[in-house]
Amino acid sequence: MYNPAHFRERDPAVLRELVTAHPFGLLLAGDELAHLPFLVDGDELRTHAARPNPVWRRAVAGPGPVTAVFTGPNGYVSPLWYTAPEAQVPTWNYAVVHAQGKAREMGRPELRQLLVDLAARFEPPGPEAWTLDRLDPGFVEELMNEIVGLVIRVERWQGKLKLSQNRSPEDAARVAEALRTRDPALSALVSRANRASR
Repeated sequence: MYNPAHFRERDPAVLRELVTAHPFGLLLAGDELAHLPFLVDGDELRTHAARPNPVWRRAVAGPGPVTAVFTGPNGYVSPLWYTAPEAQVPTWNYAVVHAQGKAREMGRPELRQLLVDLAARFEPPGPEAWTLDRLDPGFVEELMNEIVGLVIRVERWQGKLKLSQNRSPEDAARVAEALRTRDPALSALVSRANRASR
């Protein structure tokens, strides 16, 4: 991906944090792709796909790495937010992560654990939260026959955080302020990125 130095994020911890906060990604394996939920475990990503979906076979068969793409907060930036709007054009601020690595198929115990972990991660906390234990064990086995779990060992994290770092500190602050009520998450990223780049 085109990634100028002032937008490039190299810290894997920052990129893992973005993926954790925005876990619905696009898995690219050769000419196959799928939109899937992911869990981050250090330098591993875990997900699952429907067994009929050809993406998992392509991912496991190789020969090259697969890529998982995640889009974080993003939004329109108006020229009116800059100190000299008559000399500016609209743009878009965004955060994206590309994670590349080798994929392998999970064994059955790993797949079951993935399903448990996905529910634990995304269900609201509390005694009424849905868990896999609410289902009949035979039904769970049938469901597990219909999906394939994947583990991607990430060998390369790439991040592009285009967050007004190429603007003056005053313009970056104005963008963050304009976004504050429209998109608080993006506003916070713009502020953080520009503090770090100064």
